[in-house]
Amino acid sequence: MKFFVLATDTDAGKTVFSYFFIKKFFPSHGYRYWKFLQTGTSESDDTSFLKSRLGEEVIESEPIFQWKISSAPHFASKKENHNADPELILKRLQESPSRNLLIEGVGGVMVPVNEDKLLIDLVASVRFPVLLIVKTSLGTINHSLLSLDILNKYGIKVIGFYGMGKIGELELDNMHTIEKFSGIKNLGYCDYQSILNHESKFESGFDHLGLLETII
Repeated sequence: MKFFVLATDTDAGKTVFSYFFIKKFFPSHGYRYWKFLQTGTSESDDTSFLKSRLGEEVIESEPIFQWKISSAPHFASKKENHNADPELILKRLQESPSRNLLIEGVGGVMVPVNEDKLLIDLVASVRFPVLLIVKTSLGTINHSLLSLDILNKYGIKVIGFYGMGKIGELELDNMHTIEKFSGIKNLGYCDYQSILNHESKFESGFDHLGLLETII
């Protein structure tokens, strides 16, 4: 299955989730990774992050468009005079050769790709399902329910959501509340910083509910 990993907003944990997912499911299912749009390359590069940890073989392709400025793509495009072409993006996404592919989005669900198109417009056109990354912290209920609602209004299939961040009583209740009011399955949650610092916790900490494998 090909699917998008989108998020409620920037720094929700899309790239780290993608790293964990590919680490777990590349060996068994051949899942590969593609960050098709990348901003902020002067500070970080998500493709290089995965490549350095998991090797070249897990990368589907380099980004179709990338910019040095850390911002939404439409702003970076204007500043660097390098505009994203939605038609080319759609063509490349639809022609991606891998059968099992995780496609990481950029920013949040509604981020502008250029002056005319939002990220959600591209996702709706390609019609691959979405796994939404949400923060576990205070404020996530509102952001998550709004994101899930707009995905539904665009007719986009959401296969579940996954929480990234510290885990405690409040955070677990946040996950339960999002699931209750959205009707979308919570596929798990993890304290990703703890796993990055102690990767011996990966097996027990990432897919501890055993639900991620059920969607692929």
